[in-house]
Amino acid sequence: MKISALALLLLTFSLVATPTMVVAESVEQLFEQSKAAYLAGKYAQAEALYRHIIELEPNNAFAYYKLCYVLDDQDKLDDAVAACRKSTQLNSKNALGFYILGYVLSRQNKLADAAIAFDRAIQLNPKFTLAYYSLGVALLDQGELAAAMSAYRTILTLPNDLILSVNIHALAHNAIGGIFKQQNQLEEAIPEFEEAIRIDPNFIYAQNNLKEARRSLQIQAQGEILDDTPWLPENDPSVPILRPVVLIVANFSSRQRQGAEKATGIVIQREGDRTLIITNRHVVYDQQSNQISKNIRVEFFSNPPEGTLRMRRKAKLLAMTNPEDRIDLAVLEVIGDLPEDIQPLPIADTPISRGMPVIAIANPLRGLPWSTLDGKISSYNHQQIQISGGAISPGSSGGAIINSQNQLVGIIVEANGDMGFAYTTKTIIEKMHALGIE
Repeated sequence: MKISALALLLLTFSLVATPTMVVAESVEQLFEQSKAAYLAGKYAQAEALYRHIIELEPNNAFAYYKLCYVLDDQDKLDDAVAACRKSTQLNSKNALGFYILGYVLSRQNKLADAAIAFDRAIQLNPKFTLAYYSLGVALLDQGELAAAMSAYRTILTLPNDLILSVNIHALAHNAIGGIFKQQNQLEEAIPEFEEAIRIDPNFIYAQNNLKEARRSLQIQAQGEILDDTPWLPENDPSVPILRPVVLIVANFSSRQRQGAEKATGIVIQREGDRTLIITNRHVVYDQQSNQISKNIRVEFFSNPPEGTLRMRRKAKLLAMTNPEDRIDLAVLEVIGDLPEDIQPLPIADTPISRGMPVIAIANPLRGLPWSTLDGKISSYNHQQIQISGGAISPGSSGGAIINSQNQLVGIIVEANGDMGFAYTTKTIIEKMHALGIE
């Protein structure tokens, strides 16, 4: 069952929207049926039920309000905006109605209109911290840094809320730090990220942003080293399999993704100064906001001396599977000279079998970069491999699964409890051909 980020935000926020009129018993039953359908993930059925309520009661603002985010869940954004607008026309005092309107408009990248809707929600409820946060995101994406900063600072004067399990004050400090970092005011950014982590020690984005700000300070002081081959461990047999596995750093500015995100990719093709890297689509693309990362960098394995930084190279999104495609893959392109030893991992030439031992190589959220963990294949089909043994942990997206011959068997897509999932190399090759990459 899928519950959207919007629905979760509404469930976790303390405001409660209520109908503006008393509905008949039959309509009440329809509301209960539509709620059950929605919770079961039957969005089309829930939509039909809400539309039926509207046929019975054309001025039922609450039905339009509920219809709005059912349509949003189905990515029917134009229809969702129309339902939201009708809801706010019928009930102009519902702050949540205006918030949802702003949310859907922001998904359409209509940021100025979204900001107006968020502002209206704030006028109706001056303590609506989530609306201030969303307003800040919309303003920031329009380059209005001072206004966004003001919205985030206002949050810190209001009571705390938990939004998607993250403390709203931590979100605000992290966002303020992001604005300082964007302006290259690193000394001001660092305390904001530190405060976000103090409030919420598990806030991964704040942790990543703090590391990135400190790294930027270090670059200002000493720069990066282009040739890292002198830093490769000598006589280490793992180097040839670690070098094609890259650390990806992608930056976002959406409600759910607030700064630097780290993941993994695999070199799959190299011709002259052009290198292609396979990873997951969700690593560089945020489907909720329809946003591609504005700044993608890749880093190759080496063991630099303490206090020295590896070189990061700029990457761009070359192609990705359609967001509606359940095969979650993207191809990045890096242009420029790389050390000659960085070559694609060879594709496995032996069949997959149940119980086959494998090694996962990735950059997990809570672990060292280029971690290698043993696992085994517990089941598989044409498209996907299931791996047991704790080899795949959260944050390993895009990592490599290799066999005992150091050949690529698959690419990690998901961790779920003690199980991990990866796409087979056959699936990867088929999708690359479909994307026009031979």
